[in-house]
Amino acid sequence: MPNTIVNYDGSIKMTPQQIVRPRTVEEIQDVLRDLARFPSPVRAMGSCHSLTPCAATDGTIIDMKGMNRVIDINETSKTFTAQAGLQIVEASDALRERDLQFMTNIEIGNMTLGSAACCHTKDALDGIEFGQVGSYVTRIKWVTPTGELAEASESSDPQLLRKFRTSYGLAGVVYEVTFRVKPLEAIHFTYLPRPVEELTHAEVDDLLRRPGVLDRRSDRGVPAAGAHRGAAPSQLAVRRRATAALESHRCSRRTLHRSVHCR
Repeated sequence: MPNTIVNYDGSIKMTPQQIVRPRTVEEIQDVLRDLARFPSPVRAMGSCHSLTPCAATDGTIIDMKGMNRVIDINETSKTFTAQAGLQIVEASDALRERDLQFMTNIEIGNMTLGSAACCHTKDALDGIEFGQVGSYVTRIKWVTPTGELAEASESSDPQLLRKFRTSYGLAGVVYEVTFRVKPLEAIHFTYLPRPVEELTHAEVDDLLRRPGVLDRRSDRGVPAAGAHRGAAPSQLAVRRRATAALESHRCSRRTLHRSVHCR
């Protein structure tokens, strides 16, 4: 029976000749060294959540979900190290137990750390310096295409680390990742839903003028009345989102935040 893998919404299907579920780094090395048993192309796969065929292959899939162990949480240096198959939501739970959190908080909780480390993906609007989750990766360990072990960090080889953050898996299979983290912060949202047909540009302008009314973490143009942490987003960006909600005829949702979300 063929090995059929389908992504979460059924839009991408693949039938690799081999599916490997490693538990150790040595097993990954064995796959990359044995070309006869594990045919190319070899692709590492996390949650298979992507809407692009980035992990699709008719060769060999390395399913990383079994390598999901937390290795170290350093409360002094504010770093979190784990195997690449650990999901963001699982890592966040482990950090919360130590009153810590990621530097950015993204919506896709089932993204694996290996994907976050090298796929230049998933933005959030609550980053202090940068908006992308991979910007806070401080060390990556991987297995090269020839089966050798390699690593790069901010201290040992920052140039290589920056390149690997956007390698999309083309340079090898990530097996361990270290992130910079920060103390756990409280956040408060108070939504102010408004029927789109009643919302005016004047009201949007008024909302933008109110201090603290828009939270950077609401990446959907959501007018929110209440306290927040972090600086406000660009008023131009928010204005564009709100304008799009007002003028859109493609969405049937009735509230502003839902209308923008479904575009």
